[in-house]
Amino acid sequence: MSELFKLCIPIILKNEGGYINDSDDPGGKTKYGISQKNYLDIDIENLTEIQAKMFYDVDYWTPMKLERIKDKNLILQIFDMAVNIYHTRAIRILQRLVGTKTDGIMGPMTLAVVNNELDKGRDLFSEYKLERIRFYIYRVKIRKANKKYLYGWINRVLNTNF
Repeated sequence: MSELFKLCIPIILKNEGGYINDSDDPGGKTKYGISQKNYLDIDIENLTEIQAKMFYDVDYWTPMKLERIKDKNLILQIFDMAVNIYHTRAIRILQRLVGTKTDGIMGPMTLAVVNNELDKGRDLFSEYKLERIRFYIYRVKIRKANKKYLYGWINRVLNTNF
């Protein structure tokens, strides 16, 4: 696990909390943000924090290539969004912001454009946070049961930084 991952993961785990079995959550049973829906063969109730970190490193962090982005707070926002809505959606939000192909893959073109925009002084961190909030409002509009999560989601966005 990289040093930057090690800096981010405590914030992610704090945001996600422990074991939850909320009937309104489409992910089903969840612990440390790891959902039964995405990990059918895992005993979620007995999942350890070490196992959760491993899943985040292998299934989220590594494929997203986040360490190649020049802004640590932006990295943390993207990682946190990925944990909440899956990494391809989190990347597509970034790609829409910078105008690259929205394929959900953090490829060389997306990375180059993101870092170029950061080098020019563009505040992608704030823009990404706003897009996250817009996404959550949209989620409430299409699924009314999500309304109970909206305040927590917005609070999460506003407080996820170093």
